[in-house]
Amino acid sequence: SSGVQSSVTEESQGQEAVAGQLSSGDVEGEEDAEEAEEERLRKERQAMEAAKPQKRRGRREIPWSLQRLFAELQSLDDYAVSSTRLTKSFGWSNRESMVQHDVQELNRVLFDALEHSLRRTDHENLIRSLYRGITVNKTVCGNCGYTSERPEEFLDVQVSVKGLQGLRESLHKMVEGEVLSGDNRYYCEACGYKSDARRTACFREVPRILHMSLSRFDFDWVSEERIKLTD
Repeated sequence: SSGVQSSVTEESQGQEAVAGQLSSGDVEGEEDAEEAEEERLRKERQAMEAAKPQKRRGRREIPWSLQRLFAELQSLDDYAVSSTRLTKSFGWSNRESMVQHDVQELNRVLFDALEHSLRRTDHENLIRSLYRGITVNKTVCGNCGYTSERPEEFLDVQVSVKGLQGLRESLHKMVEGEVLSGDNRYYCEACGYKSDARRTACFREVPRILHMSLSRFDFDWVSEERIKLTD
């Protein structure tokens, strides 16, 4: 009798142990399911937030958008990437984005926006330290040789392309200058009257990065329209 009772007790304990294991497994399974559901909901919320229009990050939005654009250009396999986020970051609306702008104009707007966004940071002089240079406009009187100089800072250099074969010729034409004569004669302070003169430009300080913009637009006096030079 005692042997039978012992056997029944052991069997009962075994059943309780199995039931306890099954109950523990059910709880762990429920916890895993809850975690999976929470992870799914978290990803859905992230996807919904990503789909919303990005809020402006204040002035830091501009360098962030520029960095993002360069990253997309480098990493994506697309033929082209959108610059809408960047143009919006420095204040251009959809209407302004559709208007054709000179590259030089866009570059100056972007530089101004970057300088403004970097104020009161460790990199507030970044643009000037990289792109700032100085040219000197010289005017030499053809009568007495008196020379007047006017220094001018620049962040980019605009060079002519009309009738020129390359960048070397464009730079040579820039420093070669022009003759001031006729109605465009120069008033010489030393002579006290107007005389023929030559006006040239030269580089006094060259920046670490010399950024040059091609002057590809001209005005057609016959059609009275702005035309693009393609030769």
